[in-house]
Amino acid sequence: MVEEILEPKGSEEAGMSEGQPALTSEQGPVLEQESKYEGAPERTGERYQQILSQVQPAAPFSDDELESDAQIVGTLEEAEKKVHALVELAQVKGVAYAVRVAKRMNDLYVLDTMHDELVDKLYEGLVAKGLMIKE
Repeated sequence: MVEEILEPKGSEEAGMSEGQPALTSEQGPVLEQESKYEGAPERTGERYQQILSQVQPAAPFSDDELESDAQIVGTLEEAEKKVHALVELAQVKGVAYAVRVAKRMNDLYVLDTMHDELVDKLYEGLVAKGLMIKE
């Protein structure tokens, strides 16, 4: 009796294997639908490769240079001034470099605040270029 309740009726007749429920709708069986964005993953990959080809690799910086910049920024009194200096450093030498300097300073508050500032600047820039809609 329990087997009769758990087993869907007509699954063997519809060619379904045991344990797989028959997918149906009011009009009949539901078949797997093709994606309406066929080829989208290929185009996305191509676009990504095109963007990467335009990016210039960052120049390697020495540990001495990182340490020197970390000491200079670290001598500033207020956290806001440190963040401002790191954001300027990111604009000149790149975000990855500024993050490495902030990590070298070992001040997580400054690192987090710098991240917030950079995200805000990126968002404002994307809105200004029309690539994002301001919410």
